[in-house]
Amino acid sequence: MALAGLIMGYLSLPFILIVAAIAIPNLLRAKISANEATAASTVRTINTLQVTYQAQYPHQGYAPDLATLGNGADNTCSAGGTVEHACLLNGSLGDASCTSGVWCQKGQYKFTIASNCGAASSGAAQGDEAACKEFVVVATPDNENTGHHNYCATSDSVIRSRRGGPIVRTPTAEECGEWSPL
Repeated sequence: MALAGLIMGYLSLPFILIVAAIAIPNLLRAKISANEATAASTVRTINTLQVTYQAQYPHQGYAPDLATLGNGADNTCSAGGTVEHACLLNGSLGDASCTSGVWCQKGQYKFTIASNCGAASSGAAQGDEAACKEFVVVATPDNENTGHHNYCATSDSVIRSRRGGPIVRTPTAEECGEWSPL
C-alpha cells in the first residue's frame, strides 16, 4: 500500500503542475483587469468632480489639479470647501502635493490633472482668461505588470483609453481626444 501511495503521488505531480500553469496566468490577468477597471472608474469620478467644482466655482472654471479638488494640507473640511481646496476628493489623490502635472498614486495606477489656466484669482469673472477652460485627467499604470491601458478624460466627459505601457508625459486634450472611447 505504501508503494501504491508513492506511485500515485508521483503520478499526480504533473497534474498539479498543469493546473498551476493554467491558474496562475489567469489570476494575473484577473488582477490586471481589476486594476484597469478601478483606474477607469477613478478617472470617471475625477471627471465628475471637475464638473461639480466648475458648477460650485464658475468664475474659476475647472480645478487646475487634484490638490484643488482635495482637502488641503491640514486634511480637514469641517468648514466646507473653498476655491483652493474644494473638499470633493479625499485620500491620496486629494493630497496637497498632487499639483498640476504631478503623478499621485492610488492602487496600482498613477493619476494627474493637467489644465490650461490663466493667472487665476478669486475675483475673476466667468469667461475671463483666468478661468480653467479645459483639463485632462490621466491614469497610467505603475508598470507593465499592473496594467496594459492608460486612461484619460477631458471636459467632454468621455473616458478614453489607449493600450500601452506607463506614460511619463500628460497628453493634451487634443491627444486625449484621439484615444479610443470606452
